[in-house]
Amino acid sequence: MDIRKKVFGIDAPETLNTMFLFAAAYRALGRLDQALNIGLEVVEQRTTLHGSHDLQMYTAVQGVALTHHYMNNNRQAMAHQLQVFTGRHKILGIKHRDTVMAMRTLAVFRAVWAHENLGGNLLETLKDTFNRQVRELEEGAMSGAI
Repeated sequence: MDIRKKVFGIDAPETLNTMFLFAAAYRALGRLDQALNIGLEVVEQRTTLHGSHDLQMYTAVQGVALTHHYMNNNRQAMAHQLQVFTGRHKILGIKHRDTVMAMRTLAVFRAVWAHENLGGNLLETLKDTFNRQVRELEEGAMSGAI
């Protein structure tokens, strides 16, 4: 990866794509701290280069959200996944499948957080909270609140 930084530069698409793949590989290997650091660097570089209109940046943010989720940093996972959902909603629209998947992932993260913080039967808590979160996100997106 360092050779790509030297050859192409830190902000080159080749470097950022390679870094994104490294983050995914580290996440798969359970090396979550390294995955998180690389993922955050990719997000920072993509944001600097393209602002908030870059779908690949939102893919990188989703990787960061997933890493936070695996690390049980549920508040950070929800915050990053909300960023993915709102970004995709603005670019692709509410009915696009990528937006819907981002919304459902956010609902799952919220349901897990609710279970861990509120207790109760895991299956019922997840099911009820997931369904409620999906409804709230759909209503918010349809009304333009998100």
